[in-house]
Amino acid sequence: MATNAQAVANGAQDVRPMSMHERYSLMRQNAGHPHVILHVVVYPSASMPSTDALERRVAELQAALPMLSARVVGAHSTKPAYVPGVAWPAPAIVHEGVPASCSVAAYKTAMDEFTTKSVASASTGPEAPMWRIRMFPPGSNGEGYLTLALNHLLIDGRGSTLLLAALTADLGSPSPLQPEPWTAPTTFDATIPTTPSLRFLLPIVFRELLLPKLPRFVQEPFLASDPWPGVRPGDPLTCAWDIHMLSLDPSLISRVKKAGAARGVSTLHPLLKMAYCAAMWRVFNASAPLHIAVETARSERKAALGHAAITHNYVSATMWDATLAGDDMVWARTKELAQAVGPAGVLPGRMTLGLLRHIPDPEVDESAAGFDPKRPTGWEKYFVERAQSGRPFRDSMAMSNLGRIELPPGASDAWWGQTATPFGSAIMVNVVGHEGGVRISSAFRLVVTTTESVGGVHATVRRVLERMGSSSEGEDITLEDITASGDNKG
Repeated sequence: MATNAQAVANGAQDVRPMSMHERYSLMRQNAGHPHVILHVVVYPSASMPSTDALERRVAELQAALPMLSARVVGAHSTKPAYVPGVAWPAPAIVHEGVPASCSVAAYKTAMDEFTTKSVASASTGPEAPMWRIRMFPPGSNGEGYLTLALNHLLIDGRGSTLLLAALTADLGSPSPLQPEPWTAPTTFDATIPTTPSLRFLLPIVFRELLLPKLPRFVQEPFLASDPWPGVRPGDPLTCAWDIHMLSLDPSLISRVKKAGAARGVSTLHPLLKMAYCAAMWRVFNASAPLHIAVETARSERKAALGHAAITHNYVSATMWDATLAGDDMVWARTKELAQAVGPAGVLPGRMTLGLLRHIPDPEVDESAAGFDPKRPTGWEKYFVERAQSGRPFRDSMAMSNLGRIELPPGASDAWWGQTATPFGSAIMVNVVGHEGGVRISSAFRLVVTTTESVGGVHATVRRVLERMGSSSEGEDITLEDITASGDNKG
């Protein structure tokens, strides 16, 4: 990570404090697990953009968005910040590689490369950009891949789709992106209230800060109510990760949306999420009720509040805490879920983010004996200890839905994913829609579950959606029946 002397460009002294969410991303990077957002764009061989055109566009984007060349200062302090930096040479951003066998293989290569470089930059240097483009030329399957990897320190999910669009739009012409001055954007923390109420705060302080200090026999009755996955053998900080892909065609999505609208569920997201939750019950615990806690990432980016157009982080999350059983009526539970991800869930989601302020966080002395750069502040200490506690995950699943995008010019497909983090939800589910339908990826650490099980979840999601889309108006169906394999659904 850069020092002040390395980071400040041309004598500029504009220091931009990190928001809580951005510092949370820095914590993950300090602890050796930077959180990466990664897009994959699929191109037929004749449509791959050229490296030269992408390098020109990278230079244009950095000129318009100074955050793309920012550096981090105070990375090991309790008050980290960004400062403007000299624009990165385009070849430091755009890289060429060898053909990949498929888009998932391209994703894994790009994710591992960018993660490794980010970890090295955070610890020993040299400093590296917080974003990276990788070109995989067409292979024997006739497809080439462009990957765009972004450190969550730099941008959130919705912003990443806007940057992808700006990167790939009409590469034969200058970028139409309007410049955004370094000092112009307001921060999330300055514009969105996140202070938790005492009623909201006290139970979580007890669970997270007081309960772990009590004897194990005192803790157990309280821990028994934790949502899936609960106790996990192994260490999520050191175990391997994987990702699994699911493609849904436009006709299926159209039928599901029509069935949802007929039952008062007006948007696609709760339908997709209910299908995923139902599939989790079927695969992980079909013989009994399953307690789950599932997040939905929510964009809070608003021009009216002075937020940045593309970069920085303006995201919170809503939560649905539920126990699913085989005799539950699916459409009734879907409506309940739709309420939870709607306006009713906004304030609790913001207060959850505000809980970060209550992590014990004394000032740091980097010269002190025993100082650990991987655990420099109270935030890293808390989250690393939780990850190693045997109950590392508080949430079963987080679904981040970027909505519908337009495929980049010449592209035949696109999807995205993010780091399977040891410091967040057990399964990271990533959704995007475009002309080709909806793409869902699930990233997870193998201490949580297996690749085969997640493949089973995806197969069940498809089955649930097909049955949702073909159900008669006014008809409801049990969780047992809608998830069961076979034509008889029994």
